[in-house]
Amino acid sequence: MVKGALEYLAAHFNDYEIIIINDGSADRTGETADKIAAGDPHVRVIHHRTNKGYGGSIKAGYYAAVKELTCLFPGDGQFRIDELANLIPLMERVDTAATYRINRRDPFNRKVNQFIYNKAILFLFGLNLKDIDCGFKLMKTEIFRNIELETTGALIDAEFYFKSKKRGFTHEQVGVNHYPRLAGDSTGAKLYVIIHAAYEILKFWWKIRKYH
Repeated sequence: MVKGALEYLAAHFNDYEIIIINDGSADRTGETADKIAAGDPHVRVIHHRTNKGYGGSIKAGYYAAVKELTCLFPGDGQFRIDELANLIPLMERVDTAATYRINRRDPFNRKVNQFIYNKAILFLFGLNLKDIDCGFKLMKTEIFRNIELETTGALIDAEFYFKSKKRGFTHEQVGVNHYPRLAGDSTGAKLYVIIHAAYEILKFWWKIRKYH
């Protein structure tokens, strides 16, 4: 994934950086990432000694970013980096390219969970997005100098959109293709993840309800 991204970025941009977040992996992820970084000055690695979760990983990358634009790009092979070309033009008129997955290639139960989750986020926070936690998105880095993200789980994307909107930042939705996962197992549909997400949703809603 990193090799393909480096090839694409080198061919289309003069100034770029890839930040790899190793979220407490127990395999050779950290070692492999360090080897990549040692061989290319455009790659930087952030290691978490223990797993900090989806939200914790994303926050680490967001607040470490120093370029004008920040692209969130998962390492599971379900997106293609060349679709970044469809997101870049949006930055001329909005602050975030809020993507949604076209023909989502995930198990049926994850699609059901996603549908329920999107409806809950719309009802509680007024965020009407087709696919609020799509993992491939492009944002202006200045957003992260103006908002403080707090959640550590799946709610991180909803918190990002809610707080950035309150700060006056804008977004536009655009579709990106979605492909079958190349390797590894997703934890998004596990019961403990769903319970934690529900807890975070209610906790965050209780905290920000005064904004409505």
